[in-house]
Amino acid sequence: IARREKFVTALWKGEQTEKVAFQVVGEAYQKLPCTLKELEDDPAKFLVSQLAQQKARLAYNDHTIPMIIPYPSVLVIASAFGCAIVRESDNTPPNAAPVISCAKEVDNKLKMPTMTDGQVPIALQRVEYMAEQVADIYPIRIINHQGPFANAIYIVGYEQLMLDLFDCPKHVHRLLEMVTEFMIK
Repeated sequence: IARREKFVTALWKGEQTEKVAFQVVGEAYQKLPCTLKELEDDPAKFLVSQLAQQKARLAYNDHTIPMIIPYPSVLVIASAFGCAIVRESDNTPPNAAPVISCAKEVDNKLKMPTMTDGQVPIALQRVEYMAEQVADIYPIRIINHQGPFANAIYIVGYEQLMLDLFDCPKHVHRLLEMVTEFMIK
């Protein structure tokens, strides 16, 4: 880990390095011990799974610096805006059901969420839990909440958002501003 940190720090500083930085992406190297839903619902199981993954990752000679993800859902922000979380099964990643049918509804049907809406309180509790458990060993990564555009897609739907970029771009910008403002909070 120290070798990796030294290499990544040199890259960050713009220093000349002998190698090109790379990271093996994916989790195909380890079978999950339970369903994705169980990992989302049980922080202890999620932590045990991640610790095993981090140990397995160290076998790769890449430049990944191990870190712990506090909460597995990418739908934290979307859920705060009122999107329902839907799953095909307990072992498939969840998706968000759009909460508005068009970006034109942003001002009259969408409210600015609070830190008590949707999955936000759970995700924040998981950050604290993971920090208590392993912050002295591994860094705790930020919540994987995606970017403003991805969250806007969850909130209004992919195809509709693409149409709204042409039909009502000012409303799309307002939606992106709301999402960005909440993400910053």
